[in-house]
Amino acid sequence: MIEIVGLNKKQLAEFVSQADYLDMPFVPISRHRAKSHVQNPRADEADTLLLLAYEADEMVGYLGVLADALYLNNAAEKCGWLSCMWINPIHRGKGIAKKLVEQALKDWEGRILVTEFTGPAKGLYDKIGQWNDLRSLQGRRVYIRFDLAEILPPKKPIFQKIKPLLRFLDFISNALVDLRFLFYSKKAKHLVSKQISELDQETKDFIKPFKGSELFRRGIDELQWMLDYPWVLGSAEETEESKKYHFSSIDKSFDFYPLKIYQEEKLIAFLILAKRHNRLKIPYLYTQGKEDEVWAIVQDFIVEHRIKTFTVFHPTLLQKVAKGPGLWTKFVQRKFIIGKVFSQPSGQIDGIIRDGDADCAFT
Repeated sequence: MIEIVGLNKKQLAEFVSQADYLDMPFVPISRHRAKSHVQNPRADEADTLLLLAYEADEMVGYLGVLADALYLNNAAEKCGWLSCMWINPIHRGKGIAKKLVEQALKDWEGRILVTEFTGPAKGLYDKIGQWNDLRSLQGRRVYIRFDLAEILPPKKPIFQKIKPLLRFLDFISNALVDLRFLFYSKKAKHLVSKQISELDQETKDFIKPFKGSELFRRGIDELQWMLDYPWVLGSAEETEESKKYHFSSIDKSFDFYPLKIYQEEKLIAFLILAKRHNRLKIPYLYTQGKEDEVWAIVQDFIVEHRIKTFTVFHPTLLQKVAKGPGLWTKFVQRKFIIGKVFSQPSGQIDGIIRDGDADCAFT
């Protein structure tokens, strides 16, 4: 018989603090991700943040929930995002995933959203029938330098076996394509870019006018929390914990770059860049009519940091990236589904969804 146990903030903190935590065959969450959930300014004490599935006292699966809020008719509505579900392969086929999802829906009274889901997961959600389609964001992934050693191995086992050869091919290919940067002229010479670690009053005042048009309206408290409590840590080698956790918890590097951009001493944009090893995203960007200036800053960053891939969903920047320093691009899509309890009389749920909303900024 499958038993589902839910953990709130206090219980989650106690769970990962156990002396024998790392003695488990696998762990359902990394300690730093658990700390991030506990520190989340939108998480209440009673919120279920992690669900554990047990069979005969053996943990056989888990499912995380990220606490959040969305705004309907200008009023905040509590919600949670499903995040990181895993079932022990030995126990698959027993309906454990369905039980975990149904318990999450029960604990959150149906106020659940999902994104970045796989095809089989979407099939499960459709079968449960508690969601409506919310939005589908169109994005673009730009390949600026060769990265075969990271792109190909997840696709087929043979590529994992020849990964050292792929690294060598990347090295040779990039030595050639990087020659173009010898003649690169900085695009943002007329701008001042200031990196900050603490989001200050100027930043708060600048992004405030943008909040009213957003669906999730994350302010500086939520953005500072994201910066202070990342889910992926930079590490040259795997740790005992990361080996037992089936989702990302470490990478060669993971850094946020909160940037204020000034033109003639006037603040014209605020953005947060997320650089995971050699891959770049813009989880949050706030500007009005200054996207050309932002793109100039981003291009300089790409060249300076030898970025290999850049992914963006911001509608205005999408029109510009094809003209940037990329070798080739491909279109990507991010789909969102939302609990039926949020249904609106008009059928349409309005509001901008940022690239970093849900848990996308953390990974």
